[in-house]
Amino acid sequence: MPANQLAESSTFTVRESALTNFIIGGFLLILAVLSFFADPHEAFYGMKIYYRSILIMLIPAILFLVHGFVHKIIFTIDANGIYQYGVLITHWKNFVSANITQKEITGSIQDNFILVIDYYNAEEQCYHERTITLTDTQTKSEEEIIDAINFFYDLYKKTQSISA
Repeated sequence: MPANQLAESSTFTVRESALTNFIIGGFLLILAVLSFFADPHEAFYGMKIYYRSILIMLIPAILFLVHGFVHKIIFTIDANGIYQYGVLITHWKNFVSANITQKEITGSIQDNFILVIDYYNAEEQCYHERTITLTDTQTKSEEEIIDAINFFYDLYKKTQSISA
């Protein structure tokens, strides 16, 4: 459900994108199979390198295809709070803030976005910061995630002001 269509009883889920994983995995698998059936010259001195290069494409292909079939929920946002892999990170009453930032990785050419959630842990009586890596194969954009967090937190604040 898009963030702009959220309601009080709805749930915002972010999953691994099955389609993206299948496309990437299928492409790498096709490359590996075509490379395997290509006829290298018999005098090719680097047959070990040739077969290892096929494995270099085959292993990620299998991993992407498995991720496509599993299609697991990374995190969920609803009226109760924020969950990561089904485990509650924080209720809204302990929520402090959330923002998306980019982790600086030297030499990286891709976006390295992370969701940073600040919350108060009542049991330990201290503040915590949880970071969730946002990958390119997720079903929701960074803007939709922040909009959903803001929507449910505002909803929580409204219900608290009504009950007070």
